[in-house]
Amino acid sequence: MTSHRCIVNVRDDMAAIRLKCNDGTESAAVAIVRTRSFKATIRFDSQPIVSCISPREVHRGFASQSVLSEVVRAHRGAASQMHRVPRRVELNADLPEGETTMSKGKVLVLGSNATRIEVRGGTGPTGNYLNETVVPAMALIEAGYDLVLATPTGTKPHIDEVSDSAVHFGGDQAAYARGKAFWADDPAMNQVRTLRSAIKAGLDGYAAMFVPGGQAPVVDLMQDPDAGEILRYFHEHAKLTALLCHGPIALISAMPHAREFRAALIAGDENKAKEWAKGWPYAGYKMTIFSASEEKWVENDILHAKMYFNMPYALTTAGGKVVNGSVDFEPHVITDRELITGQNPRSDHAIAATLIEALALIPA
Repeated sequence: MTSHRCIVNVRDDMAAIRLKCNDGTESAAVAIVRTRSFKATIRFDSQPIVSCISPREVHRGFASQSVLSEVVRAHRGAASQMHRVPRRVELNADLPEGETTMSKGKVLVLGSNATRIEVRGGTGPTGNYLNETVVPAMALIEAGYDLVLATPTGTKPHIDEVSDSAVHFGGDQAAYARGKAFWADDPAMNQVRTLRSAIKAGLDGYAAMFVPGGQAPVVDLMQDPDAGEILRYFHEHAKLTALLCHGPIALISAMPHAREFRAALIAGDENKAKEWAKGWPYAGYKMTIFSASEEKWVENDILHAKMYFNMPYALTTAGGKVVNGSVDFEPHVITDRELITGQNPRSDHAIAATLIEALALIPA
């Protein structure tokens, strides 16, 4: 039996809707979507053949406060009539016989709640980076995966104001606007749970996890015991684990003595830090992270202060094999077994593509 998936994609307030079948074929479609009930009627060549109700947990990328969308029409992928609609809607469509296509899987996104980071002489502002969070998240949803966002406190991550700029979207104002809207409105970015609740609900159902950067993870995720428990589980079960920019510092939390290790780094006691690092499950892994030279730019131009340690030094002291790219602020991604790491903000698209490619290799 052929199953169908209805997908609406919007670019710059223009939309095209298509029905993808599991036999590889596609057809043009017309759909009417109502935000409150999530009802849709899908038609082909003006003949209604499918009606469905998509529950909230299947419904993606649709702001619950948005208005009733207009009818969207497309012919073989070329839209003949365009209307303003929500940024992205995906509805699982039942055939009359009752078969339903399912999500490809769930990805756990670990965000930070930190807003200040320790620097020599005080603290400086911090947070997750907007592009590092939304670019991979949007790509994963586009690829058919459901996201679950979790943080230490269960509140939405703080976005570093420095990242709230089109500069981090390649200067593309439209991409920046889409990213900001996704962050503000998409349920995946607003239905946040605690790390502990994610653990209690069970981690086996996740196909992968992703940790975005910004310096914030250096403050909380690096030493959070729940983050450590999640990472150890993913490591023990060889589940894909992707981390971007400063995000890979969260791997330290998988140590038995992550807090003591971090304290030793701040104290400048390398020998003590190496002692506390014993038992780290990622020792010997190849990985990348925001480089020391890239960090100097942040220290000089953003924090106006020196950090207590740089990221490659921390991971190397822990036992990781850190490899940075030859050119600062150019995309650089390394994969070693289940671990996928990206070096800097400009690695956002690259790490998303690498993770999605790896997810596609997981047996159904």
